[in-house]
Amino acid sequence: MKSLTKKEFQQYFPFFRSCPDRMVDDMLASMKQHHFQKGDMVFHENDTCSVLGFLLSGDIRVYMLGEEGREITLYDVLPGETCILNVACILSSTPYPARAMVVEEGDACLISSGDFRRFVDNYAEMRTFVYAGLGGRLISMMRLVEEVAFRRLDVRLRHYLLEKNEDGVLNTTHQKIANDLGTSREIISRLLGEFERKGVVSLSRNRIQVLMR
Repeated sequence: MKSLTKKEFQQYFPFFRSCPDRMVDDMLASMKQHHFQKGDMVFHENDTCSVLGFLLSGDIRVYMLGEEGREITLYDVLPGETCILNVACILSSTPYPARAMVVEEGDACLISSGDFRRFVDNYAEMRTFVYAGLGGRLISMMRLVEEVAFRRLDVRLRHYLLEKNEDGVLNTTHQKIANDLGTSREIISRLLGEFERKGVVSLSRNRIQVLMR
């Protein structure tokens, strides 16, 4: 796997286009590229965060697992992003509090926790990058808590279907929806069955046609 040029890295992470050249050069010299396979566990709960990844391609799902085996998706790390829990764990020297799994294979640039702390200490631009990431993710997490705590599940499911479909079609499983919404597959299947009877969706294997607007 060839090393990224500065221009290529800045295409993935536009924030660093306005950063000092010496900082970006130092970052690239400190990074190693890594390929993730679908299904790889990036972090287990309580893992030590020895590296920070800057995702170039693929998709990493960050989620929590309850005592009864029920999952809830906290967020997805997408190309051009870092995992903010990964950042927080490095800066606070605490274990990773969730799980992170690759759902779509891809590549990332990895930087050691020691080097990342050094960049945070030495460059105001890196501190700005961290604060912006923390702020944005905190807002999305607050919205997740609000939805889980205060919004009825059928309303949340309607919102999910409207948000996630592409041209009226959502290719996914009932289990994936249940994981994203923090409930069971059986409940999602029941609600989707009710939606189909009301004529707002049409169901087939791993495919939902969204008829509502």
